[in-house]
Amino acid sequence: MRNKPAPLARKLQVINSVWRETWETVDGGFPNLKYLLIEISELQQWITESSHFPRLKCLVLRSCRKLREIPESIREILTLEKIEVDYRNKSLVKLAKQINEDQESYGNYGLHVCVTHPHEIRRNSLRTRRVSIPAKMIHELLRKGEDW
Repeated sequence: MRNKPAPLARKLQVINSVWRETWETVDGGFPNLKYLLIEISELQQWITESSHFPRLKCLVLRSCRKLREIPESIREILTLEKIEVDYRNKSLVKLAKQINEDQESYGNYGLHVCVTHPHEIRRNSLRTRRVSIPAKMIHELLRKGEDW
């Protein structure tokens, strides 16, 4: 599935998504996005370029059991401050740590990699109010390019 640009979005939470196998972003897709959460997803492949997320600060991948790779280009996003991955997905944990090492070689020592346990996630979720956005609504908002 290819996404149309959503130039005003600053935060995107994709929970129980309909993206079955592949998510491919497009140029100019998320120029202001700072927080991206993909949770409980059947996503297997994510195709993107660092230029599609030029302001991304926080990437959270939870319960993405079929996703085996974080796109190579994510390591080039120097605005990244945090990558959070579920400890059960060993390949994502390894890649997140590698991205951290790469970022340090670029001079970015501010990136933190968090490996979380499901119990931590549940405990933290109780403290914060999470709003789930139905997939149809996400697609409509992305199509319209509204700020949300």
